[in-house]
Formats: sequence, structure tokens, C-alpha cells
Amino acid sequence: TTPTNNATNVTLSQVITFQFSEPVKNVDLNSVKLFESTPTGLQQITTNLTITSGTNNTYTFNANTFKETTTYVITLSNDITDFANPANKLESTSFSFTTGDFTAPTVQILRPTNNATGVT
Repeated sequence: TTPTNNATNVTLSQVITFQFSEPVKNVDLNSVKLFESTPTGLQQITTNLTITSGTNNTYTFNANTFKETTTYVITLSNDITDFANPANKLESTSFSFTTGDFTAPTVQILRPTNNATGVT
């Protein structure tokens, strides 16, 4: 999984990738969910999300909504199954990561003001 569980300083443009041990089905926005950690608890994010399948049982989850210094949790439900008959369900799991602080500091107040004259 990229980023790894409990990763920190994750970039705001990070694409989430997870790989299963075998081919699976039902990997969609109902079985994979993104939550933002807030002071009042986890808030589900439902906008700007896409999931695409790749090779070797890999899926990419793109959010395009990450904020700086914020913890996110991704859950994968047991709706995800393999192709066996009867199907074997994924054990529900979750992982989290925290984005970094990428904004440089700026000067808020300057005393005396820039180009001031007659300062004592």
C-alpha cells in the first residue's frame, strides 16, 4: 500500500495505491472509503474520488482533496471478494496517513512598517 500505514509528511497530490494478493472484485466507492480526521471525529469524503484498476491486482485511489497536516483513514470493506465459488471475503481493514506542512511562513506584521521614516 502506498503510502504505508501511519505514514507522515505525505504530499497533497499523493495517489493511493493498494495491491491484493489475488484477483478481486467489488472494488468501488462503496467498498473503499476515505475519511478525514476532524476534532469531532471521522468525516467521510465523497467528492472528487476515483478508483481505477491496474495490473497485478493493483488499484489506484485518487482523491485530489487532501489538506495540509491532516490525518486520513481509508477503509476497505468485506464487500471485496475473490472469484472463488463460494467467494472469499476480504477481512475489513483500514489504514491511515497524515499529510505534511508544505506552506512556507510569511511575515504577518512588520514594525516599523516597510519604508517608514522618522523612526526613533
